[in-house]
Amino acid sequence: MGLVNTSYHRALIEIVALLHDHNPHVRKGAVRAIALTQPLAAEAVLRSKAIAGDSEPDVTGEVLSALLKISPQASQAFVSRFLDCPGDPNLRQAVAVAIGASRLDEALEILRSCWNNEPFKRTQDNALLLGAILHRSENAFAWLLEVIAEEDRASARFVVEELAIYRADKKLSERVKAALAERNDAALTDLYNEIWR
Repeated sequence: MGLVNTSYHRALIEIVALLHDHNPHVRKGAVRAIALTQPLAAEAVLRSKAIAGDSEPDVTGEVLSALLKISPQASQAFVSRFLDCPGDPNLRQAVAVAIGASRLDEALEILRSCWNNEPFKRTQDNALLLGAILHRSENAFAWLLEVIAEEDRASARFVVEELAIYRADKKLSERVKAALAERNDAALTDLYNEIWR
């Protein structure tokens, strides 16, 4: 990061080599540093890295999160393609978590769009819900409450369990309780009473 903060005109070129370091923490640091350079150049380098891939899903997640921060509108379609990786559920989860943790409005739109495009929910689709849980916005919570009230039982159960990290938030707790009342599922209500109290 220090190199980026200097006026050295070849900083980006020097940092690009770190995208290929053997240590994934160094690669993630390089991604964060590149994101602080000239936006158009950074976007080009990071798109190239995303296309090339990485052996660690977290590094790819960091790349995609950085792209959303650098150029949210232009990166939406590009980033959403990485959620459609059927062969690697770890990559899908890392990407969804990184997208959600960015807390950008565009990020939530990507997660929700991918969720809505899956007519039959699978376990790996829970990664999209996890991304929304980490988004922590009002819109994310509203969507998750809809999942509890209206979606399939397994997805509703996942959200009730994972949202419990916010159990200290009394307002959210009451909203989850109301969504469960709307659903009228005794087993899920019992689960809520067990883990939210």
